[in-house]
Amino acid sequence: DLNLELADTKLALADVMEKNAQLRTELATIKHSQGGISIEPLTFREFAYFTEGNDGPFCSKCYETANQRIRLKKVTGAFSTFGHTQCPSCEQFYDGKI
Repeated sequence: DLNLELADTKLALADVMEKNAQLRTELATIKHSQGGISIEPLTFREFAYFTEGNDGPFCSKCYETANQRIRLKKVTGAFSTFGHTQCPSCEQFYDGKI
């Protein structure tokens, strides 16, 4: 009986280890899709989203429509008449300064 219980326990452990590997893969995929950015709550301020630690700004359009955290880039030169920052993904311009 003890050998059967040990075998069952080993099978259960193998299942748990397989599920753990699947969850780690899912987590890595999510982190990759978020650009390696930690999953920290965002709050909307002025023109974009920021973390509590003031990391950002992140594109409000991309975050609200596709749940993607795309960091805005500073715009210089002739294009700065459209806004001070731009999303490299959806190309939306924002008047807020970085």
